[in-house]
Amino acid sequence: MDYAEFRRRLENLYIDLRCSNVELISLLFRYNTTVREREDIIRQLYDFQYLNARTGNLESLGRSADKHSPEEEIRRLERYITGFDEYVKKQEHEIDTMIENNKIANKFLNLILSMETDYSNILYAKYVKKMPDTEIIHMLYISRSTYYRRLGRARTLLLYMYNSAEA
Repeated sequence: MDYAEFRRRLENLYIDLRCSNVELISLLFRYNTTVREREDIIRQLYDFQYLNARTGNLESLGRSADKHSPEEEIRRLERYITGFDEYVKKQEHEIDTMIENNKIANKFLNLILSMETDYSNILYAKYVKKMPDTEIIHMLYISRSTYYRRLGRARTLLLYMYNSAEA
């Protein structure tokens, strides 16, 4: 992993660890149901997001009613059918991405917790708890220069640990 990818992953560590767990469980539930049930659930989600809802009797509304021509209805139906396949692929890709991000985030968390205490405290407070730098400095009773020196060293060490664990 290069340094830019590493920094991006660290900045998103909080989201990948916290926010994705509830979404991940619900998406995995949908993903693990039988093929027919899964298609029905995804079709309902797709219908909810992409179909125009019409209510009431259009004939009784008179001229103000939104009347569609048969050609427009056919085009709308074709867009619906082709769009559904793309929607399913997008949902599956989103699930796979969330699972992968969650795995990497958990790996980073384990590595952070296994580091030396000074480095571990800084990285945990900054990236897992999302504390501002000034609060971390006050919490650890260190100077700004010491904080930034340790933070840089901790990032370098964490990247090295991650890359050596992957090899």
